[in-house]
Order: sequence, then structure tokens, then C-alpha cells
Amino acid sequence: PVQSLELLHASLHIREPLELRERLDRIMQTARDLLKLRRLTLFLADPEGSCLRTVVGTTLGLKSRPIPLTDSENPIVQAYSAHVPVFWNPQMPTSTRAIRLQPPYGHPVGLPSDGFLNLPLIVQGRVIGVLGVEHPEGGWTLDRETIQLMELFAAQAATAIEHARLYEEARQIAAELQQKVEALAQADAALVESVRLRAMGQMASGVAHDFNNILNSILGQVQ
Repeated sequence: PVQSLELLHASLHIREPLELRERLDRIMQTARDLLKLRRLTLFLADPEGSCLRTVVGTTLGLKSRPIPLTDSENPIVQAYSAHVPVFWNPQMPTSTRAIRLQPPYGHPVGLPSDGFLNLPLIVQGRVIGVLGVEHPEGGWTLDRETIQLMELFAAQAATAIEHARLYEEARQIAAELQQKVEALAQADAALVESVRLRAMGQMASGVAHDFNNILNSILGQVQ
């Protein structure tokens, strides 16, 4: 069984890189190495909140496929909307393929050893996505400890993802501000140069005017 200290170390390992893509890769690696999960897929809600998109997974060649949040029959959408884990097994009868797991998980859940567990990624009461995991090596034992462990891992992953998003947003804002500062500096330099050239032009015009006055005075005396 996974010990709490191991999970703490895994949480710190996940949060080491600041970039979102690296953190997503760390989440996948930790889930495989520590929790011994066979296959994982991480879905994040789009900014408009209209669908879930696959952003990373352990399956090679995984392509992003949007899942409309209006698809209430989809167990991934159910986990997202209900804020609770949803177990799904295609071999079960249609009416019981998707089962919502409600706390406090007082005794073992009578579910098949294979199937998928969809865990909502929750940050400060707000769901940002879903972590879909296939049964680990040897199958599920969905008792209270296992489900709570999965929820704890999902919560740590959600926090790490949200922090990485905020970091990338802050970095983008900083880059945009830097571009604006550079543009203002260029505009300021152009304005200074324009004023300098105008001043030089006025000075040259004044010198030419004074020179013409002196020249006319000399010519008048000579005549």
C-alpha cells in the first residue's frame, strides 16, 4: 500500500517544474510509478466551460478529443458535473455502467476488479477537469482507503495544474507588459528624435534668416 509519506514526496515531485506541460508529465509518471496504474488520461475544461479536452495520457499517439459537457451520459462528464468519483465498466449492465461513489465510503464497494475510475480535479471548490484512470495491476480493491488515496492524488494534481496555469498566465502578462514597455520606449525615442530634428530645423531657419539680414545690410552699404 502507498504510505502518506510517499504521497507527500510525490506531491513535491509534481510541483517542482513550473511549466504546465512538465507538471502534466510528472503527474503521469507519479501515477504510474507510485500508484501502479495501467493507463491514465487527463481531461481539462476549456476556458469557455463548454467541453473537456484530453491534454495528456499514457497511451501513445493519444489525440485530443473534446467531450461536450452537455453529454450527461458520459461518465467523465458525470464526474465533472457531480464533483464525485464515477466508476465505469462497459461490461456491466447499461443501467449500472456508471456508478457515482459517494463519501464516506464506509465499507468496500462491490464493483468489478476492472474498469475505469473518473476523478474530478477540484481546486477551491471549482472543478477544472477529470483524471481518468484504468484499474491498476491486479485490479481494483475499491475500499475507503483506495478511493480516498485516489481523491487525494487527484486533489494534489489539480492544485499543481492550477498553479502552473497561473504561472503561465503571469508569465504571459509579464511578456505582454514588456512588449508594451519596449513599444513605448521606441515611440518615446521617435518623439524625442522628431522634436530634435524640428528644433534643428527651426534653428537652421533662424540662422539663415539672420544671415540674409546681415548680407542685405552689407550689400546696402556697398551700394
